[in-house]
Amino acid sequence: MIAAILADFGLPEADCSAADGYMTGFVISEPSTARGVLEPLMNVFGVHGFEQAGRFVFRSIGRAASAIDVAHILVESSDGDALSFVLEDQGDLPCVAELYCNDPLRDFQVVGASVRRDTGQGTESLSISGSMEMGQATALAESWMARRYAERRTASFSLPWSGAALHVGDRVRLDALGGGRNYVVSSLEDGEVRTIKAVALAPNIVFGDDGETPRLPPGTPVSDMKPLFHLIDLPLWPSAEDPAGQLRVACHAKPWRGVVTCASPSEDGFVERGLIGERAVMGELTTPLKGAPSGRLINHGVIELVLYSGELGSRSLAQILNGANTAVLKSPDGRWEVLQFLEAEEIGQNRWRLTRILRGQLGTEISSLSEKAVGTPFVLLDGGVQSIGLQSSEIGLELNWRIGAAGKSFSDEFFDTVKAAGGLQALRPLSPVHLKSKRLGNGDLSVHWVRRGRLDADSWMGEDIPLGEEREAYQVEVWQSDTLVRSVRVQTASWIYPNTELLAELGTTDFQIRVAMLSAKTGMGDFTVLDMSNVL
Repeated sequence: MIAAILADFGLPEADCSAADGYMTGFVISEPSTARGVLEPLMNVFGVHGFEQAGRFVFRSIGRAASAIDVAHILVESSDGDALSFVLEDQGDLPCVAELYCNDPLRDFQVVGASVRRDTGQGTESLSISGSMEMGQATALAESWMARRYAERRTASFSLPWSGAALHVGDRVRLDALGGGRNYVVSSLEDGEVRTIKAVALAPNIVFGDDGETPRLPPGTPVSDMKPLFHLIDLPLWPSAEDPAGQLRVACHAKPWRGVVTCASPSEDGFVERGLIGERAVMGELTTPLKGAPSGRLINHGVIELVLYSGELGSRSLAQILNGANTAVLKSPDGRWEVLQFLEAEEIGQNRWRLTRILRGQLGTEISSLSEKAVGTPFVLLDGGVQSIGLQSSEIGLELNWRIGAAGKSFSDEFFDTVKAAGGLQALRPLSPVHLKSKRLGNGDLSVHWVRRGRLDADSWMGEDIPLGEEREAYQVEVWQSDTLVRSVRVQTASWIYPNTELLAELGTTDFQIRVAMLSAKTGMGDFTVLDMSNVL
């Protein structure tokens, strides 16, 4: 397999005769380098790679030649030490090792083999894009754990040039603390003397082939499920400024085989639009979430949810402000609130608590004010939430979207159909901010606000942010007791309400001013509201 991977990447032929191990299958699922593909394999199977006589050599640790006793030829290096040892703190080692792979007896579902030790702390996870049965995966995890604990002992020593025959992967015998142990050379550095670093070799290396015949797991055969999916019409953000591309789909299924998206303006004639190759990190709320304002970091609120698959992580504030940990929650009106979170804590199996939250991001502050009930869909906006394949000419058009399991029949058993129009949220003007009023000397009421932009609005380089619309225009409305009293359109971010007209229309009671930006493509955006009292 190593030789085949090297050949696929156009690299020279290597000596792989001393590399042991087997798998029933292997796939390179995404663009990578030969190093990126080989390193996980070599780590799991305990294989060293090095160059010898101008040729790549791959050798299993257990296939190294007999240990060479070098104690009698050690020389002092420039720092005065001929031999030194470092012992890593056992508390820095894992107590659990997990190896994830695809099980051919479970319809190639991703499964995990886990081994545990009484010492150490935490968990280290390994993953390879290959298939093997669980017995072999468990044995490989045990072998990896044994090597990890042995390799906490490292040695550094120097040899004269007469010892230059040593190579990476060779065994050497070193004495320390009254006892001898075999080490494997891990690196070489040439100078006046040859400086060598080596890691201790586990006394009993366990390889993956346990000699047992694989058996089918208990239970009924795994069957494909219809994907659970959400169509999400998102606003624009930096690096995502194609309105059609902002109609996205998040999908989940077990087992995951990929999802196909198809579209048609009618109930037949569906055309494939895309293949979703990555399962989204999605779930639902387990406790109600009250509405909250945007524009501030909420330290006292929490979001509790369950994930169908995947995991979450904590990020720093600097990373958050650069777009990390962005997610969406579905509001009762069908729109999606964009939020971010700094802290994520796993509180149970697939159950998470999010704290230090930014609500109503990217112009979704109206949605942040609505309460979210238990069961509200949650989706993490990462690489698994992909464009569904909407074309620019279809923005705003209601289409039938048929979405289902890749490689399955185009039937209701594996596909569902929904109607949706997309690309509109990306074109919808953001609501103005900082809506204020003041009385002028003649008694007129001056109302003014600050516009926001959808495009390139985070830059501080220019005098003002780009307009983002064909022209600047606003809808100003005056409401009193749920009755529209006046509606005007203006072309600047201000409006004068003449005092005589104000008194005639409103009398002396309280009222409300609402302002929304206008778009030639989508009409009015969301209103920002100012409650007026004691101004007459």
